[in-house]
Amino acid sequence: MRSAHGKACPWVCCALIASLGLSGCTNKGYITAAVQSVIGLDVSENPQTQVPHVRFGFARSQLYYIPTGKTTEGSGNTSQSAGNASDTPTLVSDINVDITPLKQIVIKERFAVGQGAVHSLAAQALFQEAVREQLIREHTAIDDIMKYVDTGGNVDGAKLAKLIPGTGLDQAWVNRLAGKPVSELRKELEGPFRRVVSALAANIKS
Repeated sequence: MRSAHGKACPWVCCALIASLGLSGCTNKGYITAAVQSVIGLDVSENPQTQVPHVRFGFARSQLYYIPTGKTTEGSGNTSQSAGNASDTPTLVSDINVDITPLKQIVIKERFAVGQGAVHSLAAQALFQEAVREQLIREHTAIDDIMKYVDTGGNVDGAKLAKLIPGTGLDQAWVNRLAGKPVSELRKELEGPFRRVVSALAANIKS
């Protein structure tokens, strides 16, 4: 399912409020999920027209409100439930935004609910693609780190030390790898320290 226009959201909210108001004493179970994406740049001036004004932006709000088979009657200690919360419509959603002006901003969202959807080929393809993209990003980041710290095939400890701020790694980790073959560092980044690869790579550019 592709994203509709962002202005649809107020109408969705009105419809939800109306349906909640008509629900009576029996409460139906729902799965709710909200997603919001905001990117912005505003270089102003104007106050009575000294002109320059640049505006670049993207704002999107999305609400999933999905009925389930579960109902609850009464309230407090006297409430009784019936049906299953796992009985839901089948939904697979894929939203993909790609903006290039200042050189690429990519926003992707994947959502699946319902047994049929979660195990469907469509959902598997979507989520496998997400995993594949993550692996490509990680391997690219590891290659960048290798190139940065490689001095004659060994790890340059001074350069590696520059990459650790904000990663949770300490100087002892750097000292252990300094002077060793870069293949040793690669093993660690592809194994137990994979979680910090993105943060290490980000520090190359800072």
